[in-house]
Amino acid sequence: MSDTALTVVRSGLQTLVVDPGRAGSGQAYGVPIGGALDRRSARLANWLVGNPPDRPTLEMTLLGTTLRFGGRAQLALTGARADLSLNGTLVEPYETVEVTEGDVLSVAAITAGCRVYLAIGGTWRVPEWLGSRSALFVGGSYRNGALTDGATIDISPGRPIHRRAIAPREWWQPPTGAVLLPVYPGPELDCFSATAAARFFGSAWEVGRAGNRMGIRLAGPTVSTPGQHLLSSPVLPGTIQLPPGGAPLLLLADAQTTGGYPRIATVAESALDELGQLRPGQPIRFTLLR
Repeated sequence: MSDTALTVVRSGLQTLVVDPGRAGSGQAYGVPIGGALDRRSARLANWLVGNPPDRPTLEMTLLGTTLRFGGRAQLALTGARADLSLNGTLVEPYETVEVTEGDVLSVAAITAGCRVYLAIGGTWRVPEWLGSRSALFVGGSYRNGALTDGATIDISPGRPIHRRAIAPREWWQPPTGAVLLPVYPGPELDCFSATAAARFFGSAWEVGRAGNRMGIRLAGPTVSTPGQHLLSSPVLPGTIQLPPGGAPLLLLADAQTTGGYPRIATVAESALDELGQLRPGQPIRFTLLR
């Protein structure tokens, strides 16, 4: 079967090629891990089209995206909630969908959550760098997988599979209130006063407007930071730093590999995927694990 060209008609706010990222290979050189922010949703999308879990997917953020297919393929959409349509007809998420030449897929603005993932069955012709095909934030912009209007990706379709579907109870579920994030004590937690620590862990926070794939600024009470100077130390996705000014910074997959701000807490591995679906204005709270 010949390659299928996927053309970006409208890229929306941010449409990126992502995979599991560069864990292990790039960090030694100061390269962020990167990859899908909601890894579970990306894995499920790949399963629905018969791909192995390390295949690339498209990650679409908040605003709508329109794509046109140049041949037959199987696709699946997972993650945040949005109206999904093929040639103007609504399609369901979390199931295998058949497309053919000329079909147009539209992902409307996201209504709950932050990111939708698209998998297409087969081998993606996307350059690999440092063991990953994920887009990389370099010099103030995304490269190697950041898509703009008119961009194309060639995909060699795999062997078609029988339709798969995932029950709604296994879908990503929109929160009904504040998202409760389990965290472990950060390396500098003991440097904070008891009052500052109690304020951080006992307060309700809100995802601020100033955020991206590198990190999320949290809005809420001011937390006093330790006065001593700290050397730059390792950080990773889920690290929560307190920069001067006292507004916490929650790091995501594209964050730098070291930082000089005190690390008050680290989000548990089990909750990292939820970080990828946090949208501006979402209330969150932290529960401290020991």
